Amino acid sequence: MDTPSSLMLQDDFLIPQSSDEVRRLIILDAPNLMHMTKTRESDQNKVSAAGLLAVMRYFFKKDFDVIAVSQRKYTRDATVSNKFAVDQLESMGLIYLAEGHTLDDIVALEMAHTTDGVVVSNDQFEDHMQLSQRFSKLCDRCVSIQLEQVKPSERYTMSSNGHYIAEHIFRFHRHPSTVQSGFISQVLPTVHDAFFSTPDNIRHEIVKEHRQNWTKGYRDQTISIIDELLTRIRTNETV
Repeated sequence: MDTPSSLMLQDDFLIPQSSDEVRRLIILDAPNLMHMTKTRESDQNKVSAAGLLAVMRYFFKKDFDVIAVSQRKYTRDATVSNKFAVDQLESMGLIYLAEGHTLDDIVALEMAHTTDGVVVSNDQFEDHMQLSQRFSKLCDRCVSIQLEQVKPSERYTMSSNGHYIAEHIFRFHRHPSTVQSGFISQVLPTVHDAFFSTPDNIRHEIVKEHRQNWTKGYRDQTISIIDELLTRIRTNETV
């Protein structure tokens, strides 16, 4: 579909280390990701949906179930370029758009609590976690993303290990507040633990129950549609 690239996105930490591990639902902070993946060449008044799609595809490729969360006001025509992509995600149930004064941060944390899922965002959620003991327990399942913009010639290509590169390559880390000083060498295993539940987790059955509806057919169909959206965005960007 797209030109192969020599770039590789690290994904070995998303491979189960035992048969007992179960993949958690991944909740993406859509406004945070779309803002972060905005490039200097982008429309200065809008964020891009391409980066969100690339991150979502990355996790689907590794057999995770994913949903993005945003306030609807952040996904209007005046706010986001290529809004058709957000509309398609909403129609597929892959993005939840909070209405009115409902905070998307609260929705994301509620989803993570209900499903025992993991939140991907560079927001620290400190105010929410200080106000709620229930949310404070989610601190070890909040993962941040580090972006590195690629050269123009490497945009909208496929990585050497099958992931879509829109305008950035990305890596994942535990939130700084959860990583103890002197244990940097353990960051990757810790990130792995955030994405998987094991039988010693008292809410392991909740993770397993949510996972029951996942199928390879659903994964493949979702990736195919995301690829179509990214191809359409790439075409729009090069016109």
